[in-house]
Amino acid sequence: MIKRFTLLNVVPTILGSAFLPSSLFQRASELWPFGSLVDPSDHELLALDGADRAGVPHLVHLRWESVPVYRNGKIASSRTTYSGIIYVGNPAQEFRVVFDTGSGHLVLPAVECQSESCLVHRTFNASASSTSQAIDIHGRKVSGNVTDRLSISYGTGTVLGEFMQEMVCLTKSLCTQMGIVVAIEMSTKPFKDFRFDGLLGLGFPSLAITGSYSFLHQFATRHPRSQPSFGIFLTDGEEGEESELAIGGYNVDRLLEPLSWIPVVGDAGFWQVEIKAFRINGVAHEVCNDGSCRGIVDSGTSHLGLPATWKDEIEELLKVDAGNLADCRSAESPVIEVELATTNLTIYSSTYMRKLPLMKGVTVGSSLQNVLSRSQLQPQVDTNNVETCAAEHSSNVSVQMDGYYCSPRVMHVNVPEVGQKLFVLGEPLMHRYYTVFDWKRKEIGFGLANNMRNR
Repeated sequence: MIKRFTLLNVVPTILGSAFLPSSLFQRASELWPFGSLVDPSDHELLALDGADRAGVPHLVHLRWESVPVYRNGKIASSRTTYSGIIYVGNPAQEFRVVFDTGSGHLVLPAVECQSESCLVHRTFNASASSTSQAIDIHGRKVSGNVTDRLSISYGTGTVLGEFMQEMVCLTKSLCTQMGIVVAIEMSTKPFKDFRFDGLLGLGFPSLAITGSYSFLHQFATRHPRSQPSFGIFLTDGEEGEESELAIGGYNVDRLLEPLSWIPVVGDAGFWQVEIKAFRINGVAHEVCNDGSCRGIVDSGTSHLGLPATWKDEIEELLKVDAGNLADCRSAESPVIEVELATTNLTIYSSTYMRKLPLMKGVTVGSSLQNVLSRSQLQPQVDTNNVETCAAEHSSNVSVQMDGYYCSPRVMHVNVPEVGQKLFVLGEPLMHRYYTVFDWKRKEIGFGLANNMRNR
């Protein structure tokens, strides 16, 4: 998920002042009371003594979930999420979080939060932890009623949070001390309907307020001999195949081929790569002709994100007649090819197509979609962000039954500060490729994943 955040200082009030991550990091380094901070650009901390790049990673099991999305009190669709367990504080409090390469903070609901979204999830109780300390933006100790606040926008939802310094562990032996955001308010949408408690950002440190709030930066500081990389293996959960996060290196058993390494571009903090060409069935689309296309690899996005101006056009090129298919993932649909610096990535219908066909004339999210999805005729469990039929047929609906079509899982992307021609390479790509993120070398490695679809 691609996020935006705004700092709200309660006491003292400095609303309206701009903040720059680099300058804030310098000030935080001077004032941080829990040990010295290291600038994320200091590669000496990440010295690996010639160790193999794969290393011996710590493995975290990720649970795949199909989460219903409600409209007008009824299930209108479902979305997939991947979440794993982390432990916060002493004694440890357990939380299930999405490991999100598109954001930079650890966000957990606070026990004080009375929002509906907080009440249905596990909440962080700072009073129950001996290692918890309230802090301000600079890392200084503060009392509970004098603190800075942060507002984070998550597309359709928002979080208002305060800052704590705490110990965060992925396993019993893999812990780091860092600043976290504890939410005192969480919007109902989308958080209430999701089963995970929070999000752990795995973006570059510049996506966080300072390096002290970045898990990657703090991990590198505390574990300087571990590989400065992590790998993500995603599956759709069918046939019992499990998803996985590897950190401190990557899991070579998840690869069918060697990794191809792509340099990260830009300084916005995202895992962003240059896209040299975007092809559909071998034909280059004009969107990338001027060389300005970029792609953000985002583990928190279940769709393929397309530049807003070209989204509808590209979506039409990917749609195909469903014929007699009950599962569009096996449709003979166009092949997507994304040309990067050192390799071409291909995406097939098996990962980018919505599972269930739709009636022609009905689009995803329309008022008729729930009625006319073929799931009404052949009930199925939606496992890939597929619109399902949960609404009853209305007597005033009149549509000609002239066939079904298969629709791709795409969304429009509009992030002007990053660029007008921005793609988001989410689950449709990461289901096909094992993806490794190296934050020291600022590279992303792609290799065909050793999963059931590819074997």
